[in-house]
Amino acid sequence: MDARSDLFSYGVLIYELASGKRPFAGQSHADVSSAILRDSPPSLTSLRGDLPSELAHVVERCLEKRPRERFQTALDVLNELRSVRRTLERGAPAPQPTSDKIASIAVLLNPGRAGSHGHLSLTLLAEGRGAEALAVAMQEPEVIYRLWALADLHHALGHRTESDAALQELIENHAAEGAFQIANVYAERGEVDRAFEWLERAHAQRDTGLVEIKAGRHLRTLHGDARWGAFLTKMGFEE
Repeated sequence: MDARSDLFSYGVLIYELASGKRPFAGQSHADVSSAILRDSPPSLTSLRGDLPSELAHVVERCLEKRPRERFQTALDVLNELRSVRRTLERGAPAPQPTSDKIASIAVLLNPGRAGSHGHLSLTLLAEGRGAEALAVAMQEPEVIYRLWALADLHHALGHRTESDAALQELIENHAAEGAFQIANVYAERGEVDRAFEWLERAHAQRDTGLVEIKAGRHLRTLHGDARWGAFLTKMGFEE
């Protein structure tokens, strides 16, 4: 797995923000995971006729099943989104946009959606753009995602004190709703036992982040552990 896994997650966020619906649905975590691997979501334009087809194309490419067919970098996605916005604001070749269309694109380019900046910052890190990643993470409006991203980023960049501080704040103030993010941080650090401990807490708390457990790359350090398969089985996933 590489940065393109984060671009898939970013595509999911854009889809939900633009349409108000999740691209992959199911009655259980296992159903959602199966849908991610098997199904193609309805086109954005079929759900909201006021959205431009160019935006739908960007999202569809982010959500491609085969990583080689997705955008290759976060910058590619941002450039495409900015191109869509410029086209709408010029009113060509599409008709002059309504304020609702411009507002939708503006939100996507400067998303207040929880997790958008956090996911994007980790994609930038995977591309070797650490300074940009930290700047983007600081723009994350949701504190849980901001602390998660900062703990990961600072660890990867060798800033142990800053990483520990972000993780400690995440644990002290957000353990009840941020267990999955805490597990991600410990997994990225290679602290496997602590990662599984927090995954179990996330499962007990019915943390919605667990639907991303097979699609994301942040738990990859756990995949060789016997507890990984057992945990997936307990959740109803196939290993």
